[in-house]
Amino acid sequence: PEAALKLAQHDEVAFLDFTGGNVAGRLLASAVAQRGKSYCLETGGNAPVIIFDDVHLDNAVNTVTFAAFVASGQTCVSAKRIIVHHSLFESFKSKLVAKVQSLKIADPSLESTHIGPLISHKAKDSVAAAVEKALHFSQCTLLVGGFAEPPSNHLLKDGFWFQPTVLAFDSAHSAINNPAFVE
Repeated sequence: PEAALKLAQHDEVAFLDFTGGNVAGRLLASAVAQRGKSYCLETGGNAPVIIFDDVHLDNAVNTVTFAAFVASGQTCVSAKRIIVHHSLFESFKSKLVAKVQSLKIADPSLESTHIGPLISHKAKDSVAAAVEKALHFSQCTLLVGGFAEPPSNHLLKDGFWFQPTVLAFDSAHSAINNPAFVE
């Protein structure tokens, strides 16, 4: 954040637009606020998607799958929390699990690939820790994925692979209070 901080403090910079982590975001917000400058921060997080009871279910499943797993789930607006109307929950859950199980995990340079590796060992460990934390908190069920496994192609064995994962919570309360989803 040092370079961004220097820009935020520079007199000729009137507006700061930052995409990055929460720690750097708070630091920059403080710096620009002290100088009375305008700013916009995108610090990522656990983007929610809400599925209402009047939705076309197949379209919702396809949209959520794309939003959650595009770029192996590594975008700042990646869908992390899917909040589903209770009347659709079981149907949505089964369709989503089937869709996620159909995703092809392979070399990302191939057009037929849906899921590639994560960016680093640290990213893979972070995802694994979040899944483990969610599962150990309470009222959380692993529906699919949840583990690191490379594709069957031995040439790709050294990548930072993690299976696309879907967790379900017994209640909104248990999901909201699960420490895995604290930003």
